[in-house]
Amino acid sequence: MLLGAVWRRARDRLSTTASGSMTLARDSIDTAQGLVALRYQLLPGSHWRLETGAAGAVFGLRSITGGGNAATFLRMQHENGARGFWFGGAGGVTNRTGDPMRSSTIDTGVWGEFKRTTASLAG
Repeated sequence: MLLGAVWRRARDRLSTTASGSMTLARDSIDTAQGLVALRYQLLPGSHWRLETGAAGAVFGLRSITGGGNAATFLRMQHENGARGFWFGGAGGVTNRTGDPMRSSTIDTGVWGEFKRTTASLAG
């Protein structure tokens, strides 16, 4: 069973998103996840936005020893009408076996919207 919820609010210069989900499989892959993200327009009328957020998950909901992960990200986004690009980075840690594994990444991408559909390509 999968349960999920998403909340979004957009204002003139600040957009917020929060989401959460829970997967119930009656075994060690039970998972609870959450995300909070903000997008801020740097100057009024500017095409540049700053995005930042944090996400986390807990594995094996029946036992606290199932492990989990946490990650944060920071991106600069350029928006031009219904399309744009971004560049940024993220860092995180996952602990499934008792040994924390750290990771970091740099990402870039493009996105576009057509009617009610959004497509993105990231690298």
